[in-house]
Amino acid sequence: MSDPLGLTLIFGINLVAGFGLGALFYAGLWWTTNRVIIDSWSPLWFIISFIIRMAVVITGFYLLATPDWQNLLLCLLGFMLARLLFVKRLPRTATNDPQMPQTRNSHHAS
Repeated sequence: MSDPLGLTLIFGINLVAGFGLGALFYAGLWWTTNRVIIDSWSPLWFIISFIIRMAVVITGFYLLATPDWQNLLLCLLGFMLARLLFVKRLPRTATNDPQMPQTRNSHHAS
């Protein structure tokens, strides 16, 4: 398919599919992080979630980007757009919340 409309359709599908893979990846990461807060099996949740998320994303990229490198580039662009959207839309945790553990410890030497 070498006509411009067909190429635009293929590129659009790859961009949307990359966005979908990114949304799935970052939604899974968000779910895992929230799950770790309430569960004592934290390392196991992170490992299992990472393996599943990476397997899905790598398989998706492989299936979508097989004919041309441009398809992979558009999938990656969609993936990064999903990341930007998740960073903007998800609530941030307050660093001065007394319920949350502090990341900086003032007792350590600098």
